[in-house]
Parts: sequence; C-alpha cells; structure tokens
Amino acid sequence: MDDFGYFQKGEIDPFIEKSNISPSKGLKNLFNERKWTEEEKNKELLYLLLHGLDWAQTRTIAKNPNKYSEINPILGRHPSTGRVNNYFLATGLGHLGLNDMLNYPQYRKWFQNSTIGLEALITPRNKFKFGIGATF
Repeated sequence: MDDFGYFQKGEIDPFIEKSNISPSKGLKNLFNERKWTEEEKNKELLYLLLHGLDWAQTRTIAKNPNKYSEINPILGRHPSTGRVNNYFLATGLGHLGLNDMLNYPQYRKWFQNSTIGLEALITPRNKFKFGIGATF
C-alpha cells in the first residue's frame, strides 16, 4: 500500500483476504447454495407465520381507511388491498430467497433473528394497542 492508502498492483486487501471473499469470485462465497439446518427452517417458518399475520392485519387497515392508517412509508397511509397483497407477497418471497442465498450461518442467523424480532414487535402492537384484527 502506498502513502495514500492505495494498493499496488498484485497486493490484496487484508480484509478481503481474511474474509474468504475473492475479488475474482465476487460475492459467490457470501451467496451460495448451502443446506438449511432444522433450526433455520423453523425460524423461517416462524417468520413467514408472523409475516402472514402482519399481512392480514395490514389488509384490515386497508379495508378500514376511516378507522386505521398504515405507518409503512412504502405502502402509504391508506393502501389498497391489492397494493398490500403485492407488497407482502414480494417481501415474503424476497425474505425466503435472500435467506436461501446467504451462505454464512452467522449472516442467516442475524437476518432471521432480526426480521422475526421486528415482526414479533409489530403484530402484537397492532392487535393489543390498536385493536387491529387479521382478515383475509
């Protein structure tokens, strides 16, 4: 590395070298096919169940615009049920797809735990604080 922090030809960044991410392979090591453990399968199922409950609650919000308003900025304050369906279908499939691509167990664990935690905070709050039921 020179005085300005630039690598000379043939030098490799020590972070990349230690992380097993090869510049020639791109993100292949980060996103790769890896079998799911039973714990990971159960966590994904739990997430999808909570996601489905959130979906149903958000449909209730969409069907009752005079009573409730949505706080998700992507959906807007009064989304249509079609917009809600498209959003939750896309984010559910996206969650499953990204989880499937994550190769390192610690990344998958972090991603699953954080998204389960988020859904576990939102759905009871909707029900017990605002009285929002779940309808399909």
